[in-house]
Amino acid sequence: MSGTYRKINELNLYLKKSLTAAIIIIRLRTNSFQLLVFQGRNIGHCMKMETLKSLTNFTDRFYEQIINETHSQWENVFLSPFNIYTALGIVLSGSGNNTKAEMIKAMQLSDCLEHDKVHREIGQLLNDCSKSSEGVNMILANRLFVAQNVRIKEQFKTNLKTYYDAPTEHVAFQTDIEGSRNRINQWVSKQTKGQIQELLPPGFLTKDTCAVVTATTYFKGLWNMCFPEDNSHTSEFYELNGSKMSVKLMYNESFFDMVSLPHLKSRAAKIPFKDPKFTLLIVLPDANDGLPDLLDSMYKHGGISSILSTSFENTKLRLYLPKFKLREGNAIKLKDHLQKLGINDAFCDLSADFSNISDSDRLFISDVIHKAIFEVDEKGAVAAAATATQMVFCTSIRPHKPVPEFRVDHPFFISIVWNNCLPIFLGHITSPLND
Repeated sequence: MSGTYRKINELNLYLKKSLTAAIIIIRLRTNSFQLLVFQGRNIGHCMKMETLKSLTNFTDRFYEQIINETHSQWENVFLSPFNIYTALGIVLSGSGNNTKAEMIKAMQLSDCLEHDKVHREIGQLLNDCSKSSEGVNMILANRLFVAQNVRIKEQFKTNLKTYYDAPTEHVAFQTDIEGSRNRINQWVSKQTKGQIQELLPPGFLTKDTCAVVTATTYFKGLWNMCFPEDNSHTSEFYELNGSKMSVKLMYNESFFDMVSLPHLKSRAAKIPFKDPKFTLLIVLPDANDGLPDLLDSMYKHGGISSILSTSFENTKLRLYLPKFKLREGNAIKLKDHLQKLGINDAFCDLSADFSNISDSDRLFISDVIHKAIFEVDEKGAVAAAATATQMVFCTSIRPHKPVPEFRVDHPFFISIVWNNCLPIFLGHITSPLND
């Protein structure tokens, strides 16, 4: 994290909650094995740079893929590749042969690393990111929900517990589908403090479901200083199509890390949390309709990693930030995105190799879903995301006068960043939604 943040006025924008959940569903050829990973634990303090690099590279590639697929529909996008990566890591620990090789490549991991070292380093990275501190609470929770008649290999269960802190729980997929769905959703809701209440929609589970791996991420943080409510006022937000909408703009004048990005025709600013390891990064295009060009150019110049590696300057700014809320909606299906990243065998009932999970039969991933919410107001912000992957058995500036203005009144890129290098959540806002 760059620089020391000065406390001027009362800039204490507090990021309240940020959540993600990831589900991976695995199915059998005759039975169905659904694996749900829930990501949530307090994490230790030993960073492995190689794994960190792999995660940041995966984040860049995954978000770029999302952008490419949604280029014609510029809507709000908010997600957590960090959460998806964790869910994939859990499934990776049960993979073999070419399935494993494809997942390692897509996750940007070194194929030279030994199995235990890969997952040990992922676990240490998760611990580093989620270590509790004053003003920030980040919780990761993982769990394997498995059908009562399915036997999971002891080594796989050991790996989940050792590296991902993921216990195993038996549920009645074959005899009580709705009860099993409710149980998983209730667990997810509890881990995310009620922010993600229905990760699994009706019909998501079937009698063929064998296991579900769930991963969730919850983040609650206080800004270093908050936005006074009496500074908030109604103003216009310019949408990409040229229309305007009324929003509540929060305002404060203080010192923030800021940088001009002429090659992206944008500026970026960081809003610090009380724990200086966390910041909210905002990249604001110069033009009201500049978001598409920004995102396109960003990935021609090294992605978000290149922005985070840029030298920011602690600058006094008049910062305007809209209040908005991205509500829980339909989950994003990720199967096609992951296949375009090179994960193909895992989705094929003929070639998938998850023999390190169960001896019952061959498994393959049937689908992956992800959903997220995000809310910002004067006192803080709430963010949540969830990913579900279904697997089944095979059937075969300095302070000068005047003070420069950073007015977020048109579409922008946003990210919650850990340690000035790792995006935990990211996305782009095209239309802030207020209550």
